[in-house]
Amino acid sequence: MRLMRESVDLKMTIDCLIVVDAFDSWPEEDLKKYPFLDKETKLFGQYLNHTINLIRPNCRIFHARTIPDRPLMKEIDTSQDTIIDEDRPSLSVLPNFDNYYICGYHLSRCIQHKADNLFKQGKPFESVRTVLNMSMMFPGDTLTQCLRHLKAENTYMYNHGVGFQKLYDSLSPGNIIHSFFEPN
Repeated sequence: MRLMRESVDLKMTIDCLIVVDAFDSWPEEDLKKYPFLDKETKLFGQYLNHTINLIRPNCRIFHARTIPDRPLMKEIDTSQDTIIDEDRPSLSVLPNFDNYYICGYHLSRCIQHKADNLFKQGKPFESVRTVLNMSMMFPGDTLTQCLRHLKAENTYMYNHGVGFQKLYDSLSPGNIIHSFFEPN
């Protein structure tokens, strides 16, 4: 694991994957309301770790923390990757990539916050992409709430055999999820 510093020599690849808020623990008030949250997030972390290991040869991997210095879960190996903290501008500005794939915890919350930060940094809209099947919903959120924040051209799925695929292009017109992305 290394913290990103401005002076680090960054070997550029075409794409990067940003894993958001894969924390080792969650606030007590969330755990009281959702007692399964800790176990569920760690199990999902094992899935993310497996997937990240397959993606790593083709992408630069970053782990973004919206709460600086908060420990990340041990279920995800970060030893080869870069940790960035959102409140430290010199550590949160990413180099330029063709695509910024975002996943982790939680869909329509911190994942959307990270996407918004990338837009504020001047990253092109079409290059900031949410990976739906690598992003966990917060237990109290509904699918409708989560999908409302996503844009058709920026929502992807990941499959080991094919790679990143745009979700909207894979759906049939009239499909329930397709209708969330149809122009008004």
